[in-house]
Formats: sequence, structure tokens, C-alpha cells
Amino acid sequence: QGLLPQLYFDQLRDIRKIQQSFHTDFSVPKASRLTRKGLQTQPDWLEWLAAEFHQLDQYAQQDMFGDPCPPPLDASIFHWVWIYKIKEEEQNRKKARAVCDGSTRGGQAQVHGPTYAPTPDMTDMRLFFALAALENKLVFGADVSNAFAEATAPEQVYYMRVDTQYREWWASKGHPPIPVGYVIPIRKNLQGHPEAPRQWSRHIDTILQEYNFVPTISTGKKVMVFRHEYQTKV
Repeated sequence: QGLLPQLYFDQLRDIRKIQQSFHTDFSVPKASRLTRKGLQTQPDWLEWLAAEFHQLDQYAQQDMFGDPCPPPLDASIFHWVWIYKIKEEEQNRKKARAVCDGSTRGGQAQVHGPTYAPTPDMTDMRLFFALAALENKLVFGADVSNAFAEATAPEQVYYMRVDTQYREWWASKGHPPIPVGYVIPIRKNLQGHPEAPRQWSRHIDTILQEYNFVPTISTGKKVMVFRHEYQTKV
């Protein structure tokens, strides 16, 4: 029906990675995080630059950005946060993720609605995989490319500052230089805004129900499952 976003389906062959995530220490020392300044000194810097451009290309394809413009009066303007990671499970692919700083320190976020988005916790995941193994079931997962950007924007109208990454990407497209002080209008749902998870949850909820999934409520959490009659057809 043309409703589904770009999905990557795969049998969860890397259970080891999921198991390791149960014991992940999220207090990673700041010095160990990849930074743009540090990456620019590495021989593979051009690969990281390509990863930055790829991220912004994806956003552009999803109609994320308006044309750079002077900041409107009293506009909410966010800083970019770039996160760099080597995807070991994907042949050490280099990934650059760009999100907005929607934290309280930014002081720009205006929350107009609920921010809750249903997600399973680690206990739920352990039970799910244990029961699947007990019943000798195959488990498949779906990863959505740039998921949050598929959803509609939060009610708040906001803008992003033009950072070095965006400026270099813009120039690579043959556009004239962006004047100093201009900002980027955000048309879609950009990860980092407090309402972004909720917007994505509403978006995918609607799509899944169009494909004959039904929501079930259990201990306050909403989970999407197949209808019985749909299972029998496939």
C-alpha cells in the first residue's frame, strides 16, 4: 500500500550482541567517544565525511529541511549533536547520526503534548527471547532507516543552527554559501526533540494497524501483534 517506511528485515542472527546489551555499561568515559576533531586526524576521515553527508542526504530525501533563512523573531533554535559510531556487525561501517539538542540545557524545547512512547524494557526482552527459544521459534527483527524522520513534526515550529557539517554538505550540493546567522527550518520529526519518540510511536501505530496488526495492552504497555486470521492466511 506504500505506507511502510524503508525496513530492513533480518533473522536475529546476532543474539550475542543483544545479550551483551543487557550488561552494557552506559557510563562510557568521555575520552573514549568519537569526536569530529579527532576523526579529522585519522587516515579514514573521508569515510566519516561521507557518513555525515549520507545522514544529511537521508534527511533531505525525507523532506526534513526548508531552505536556510534568517531566524524569525523569537524563533526556537536548536544546536546539532553529532554521534559517530563504527557498526561492527555491518563490516565496520562508519555511521554519523545527527540529532538536535532538545535537552533542558538548550532551553528551546516547548512540549505541547505527551512524550511517552511504549518500549519494552530489558526484562521483557529477556523473557521474550527465552520463551522463543523454549518454543523453538524463529525471531525476526525490523530496523527502520531514519525512523523518527518518517513521522510528522511536533507542534512546535523550530529551527536548527547551521553547523560546519551542514555547511559543508550544503556546499557539496552546489548551493551558494549560507549567510552567517541563517538557520534551517525543520519540517519533519527530528530525533532529539522531547516529542519525537511520541510522534514516531503514533506514526508507526497507524501504519501497523493498516496492515492488520492490533494493539494489546499489558501492564500499561502497548504492543503490536498479528490478528489471528492474518496469521492463518500467511
